[in-house]
Amino acid sequence: VYKMPIAYRHFIFERMNNGLSKEFIDIVGGMKDGTISIEHIMPQTLSTKWKAELGPKYENIHEKYLHTFANLTLSAYNQSYSNAPFKNKWEGMVDKDGNQIVGFKDSVYSLSADLKKCTQWTETEILERQEKLISRFKTIWPMLQTQFTPLEKPTDSVTFNDEDVELTGRYLAAFTYNGERRLVTSWKAMLLELCGMVYENHKTAVDYLCSKDSWFHTEEQKGRTSFAPGCYVFSDNSTQTKLTIINVLFKECSIPDEALIFDLQLIQNSTDDE
Repeated sequence: VYKMPIAYRHFIFERMNNGLSKEFIDIVGGMKDGTISIEHIMPQTLSTKWKAELGPKYENIHEKYLHTFANLTLSAYNQSYSNAPFKNKWEGMVDKDGNQIVGFKDSVYSLSADLKKCTQWTETEILERQEKLISRFKTIWPMLQTQFTPLEKPTDSVTFNDEDVELTGRYLAAFTYNGERRLVTSWKAMLLELCGMVYENHKTAVDYLCSKDSWFHTEEQKGRTSFAPGCYVFSDNSTQTKLTIINVLFKECSIPDEALIFDLQLIQNSTDDE
């Protein structure tokens, strides 16, 4: 949070401090003119006292929580607090010029309300405050509720080797082989998954195809991808070539074309309504 863009940071701190109340402090204005600043409760530079208070895991705690919201609050005394021990920051103190520095227990900022009951600042207190801040955040910005359901993209299911199938302007969303449907993101992914599925029931025939060293191979080379132990298929090619390879595979294994079905979806143009 501490490293957010400034405008975002101002907005988040203003909302998290004032919440939904109509009575609010001008956090944004104060942060802009410097009268209000972000205070790291556990300071950016740890003193010997801070290391002792955080315990043996002080390095890990410091690195993990330093700039998270749970370790941040608002203050007009940022420079005066410096890396003073938590007790001093909580109770308040007198600076070197004799000025009274207000502590967290008397802070006017609601973001410091959780600190008023703390007597120390360790990982336990940081995590407890984190949960409270999460709850406040979700109250201010609740999850949107809607009855809207996106329209499903029109899908055509076509049988492999269907002479009327048109691939231009469409992409492969899924395929079904022998009743088992699988989602895929590309024709290459489909080819590899399909070859693996066929191999499970037609190992001898597939091994024979690989031994012929045409489309299917027994050795790895550029453009080939493994789909089973010791079995590779030429996969870096066009969609039409992949269909040719499947045709060779099906004929060798005596698999009917109807065993394979493609689910094709139209590729939406950028000008189409979403």
